[in-house]
Amino acid sequence: VGVLQAPTDTLTQALSVQGITQAATLTGGNPPCPGLVNTGVPDYVFEVAADLEAATVTFDGSTMGTLMIVGPQGAQIFCNDNITAKPSVVIEQPEMGRYGVLVGRGNMSGANSGTLTVSGQ
Repeated sequence: VGVLQAPTDTLTQALSVQGITQAATLTGGNPPCPGLVNTGVPDYVFEVAADLEAATVTFDGSTMGTLMIVGPQGAQIFCNDNITAKPSVVIEQPEMGRYGVLVGRGNMSGANSGTLTVSGQ
């Protein structure tokens, strides 16, 4: 678990994902997250341990991808709108607690490998 304690904090993690579940199925279409994600445990977990203006999550992968982030206690779900080469989600005024990140892929052909970056701004 990475921890964001200040706006200057940056967390990185190498990931390779092969999601097979439609993200929108997991959210019930609210929000209508695109792409294919893993089910069960998140691909990465980070904690917001300070009062931040924003938290930014980006994945620079080998193929078109998506991001779905589940907020503390599953109260909110954030995702990017489209399948893209470098999906990014900005969470404004994130509440303190743990966030689960699911990195998705645009189609079933091969893994999406790359670097996940979480920053406190």
